[in-house]
Amino acid sequence: MKSTRITVKAILKAVVDATGIKPEYVELGKFEGEYYWNGKSGSLFSGSNTYCRRLTDSTLEDWVDGYQRKVKETLEFTEYNHINELIESINWAVEYED
Repeated sequence: MKSTRITVKAILKAVVDATGIKPEYVELGKFEGEYYWNGKSGSLFSGSNTYCRRLTDSTLEDWVDGYQRKVKETLEFTEYNHINELIESINWAVEYED
């Protein structure tokens, strides 16, 4: 069996496949040397840092498990059963006043 190379694309695909989150709601980016969950889902997490400096610091399964833990913590005190529902309940439009 061929092992999957750990890339941002592979991690995001694994997260989407495992959780059912819409792909447009999850991103993984690097800032000041560490990876963070970004996008709409990442903005809802109490902490979006993964504490990984390299993608290979964790296995693909650990990346998915870490994401699922953050989703579970985020949904714990809401009325929503799925992260997509919570994201879609928010008005993401930002209005500016002059």
